[in-house]
Parts: sequence; C-alpha cells; structure tokens
Amino acid sequence: TLMRAPITNDAELASSLFSIENRVRNMEDELREAHVERLSSGVCQPGAGPVFMDLLSCMVHVAEHMKKIAQFIVETSKY
Repeated sequence: TLMRAPITNDAELASSLFSIENRVRNMEDELREAHVERLSSGVCQPGAGPVFMDLLSCMVHVAEHMKKIAQFIVETSKY
C-alpha cells in the first residue's frame, strides 16, 4: 500500500503519492460546492458546516504531508 512507502523507502511507490495531493484538492473543491448546495437547499444543518469544512481542510493537510514525505523518499533514494 502507499502507506508502506516511508517504511520501505520505495521510491517508485512514493512517486505514486505525488498525484494524490491534486486529487484531494479536486475532491475538496467538489465537496465544498456540494456542501454549499446542501446548505442552500436545507438538506444540511448550518451547524454542521464548520465541522465539515475543518474536516476537508485536514484532509488537504494530510495529502500535503504525504506529498512532502514522498518527495523526501524519492530524493534520498538517489543517494
């Protein structure tokens, strides 16, 4: 799995993590838009908004950290 890349120092596996950040960012945009639509239509309670937005933000931060770890693995595997 992708989570094994830091443990095994597998540069090829780590490289596959680079695209994840972009996919997560795209997913974040889609989920934010869908959430606003749910709020507008009354399907979602307004109090859930901040929690949902914080969750999306945390998801992006995790993806950013994964990318940085992958970059480190790829760079150090050259030596």
